Amino acid sequence: RGAFGVRTFSMEHSIETFGWGAQIGIIEGLHELGYHVLMSDVDTAWVKNPMPFFESTQARSRADLLISSDCASCQQDEEKGLCVQAPFNIGIMLWRNTDIARHILAEWVHNLKKQGGVGYMAEQTELNTILRGADGKRIFPMRPVADS
Repeated sequence: RGAFGVRTFSMEHSIETFGWGAQIGIIEGLHELGYHVLMSDVDTAWVKNPMPFFESTQARSRADLLISSDCASCQQDEEKGLCVQAPFNIGIMLWRNTDIARHILAEWVHNLKKQGGVGYMAEQTELNTILRGADGKRIFPMRPVADS
């Protein structure tokens, strides 16, 4: 337990325990209950409800998975496509409870368990591999949604 008796993440390396990779099990469990899941790192502070931003364009509102990247400017990326190769960063993720999102999640869980656990940053690297491919060629088909 952390401050004020609140349960916090430890840094154990297991997909089944709180620690690196624990967010994957939490997303999985909440999907089983029928929920969409917004997950953010503990160092993220929301000063207002982020959901209007996630729903503010047709592309965002229809996406199965929204995930932050190491791109410094969302606006630059959306307007000019400057960050299309920036690695995904799992610090902020919105997993909608859709067939596609559940498929990606199941692949992520399967691959991490096959590797025998979750080390520091391994879960982020593995998700990037699933979404972009090991050599930068996508192995999971991503379909852009054009705004109209």
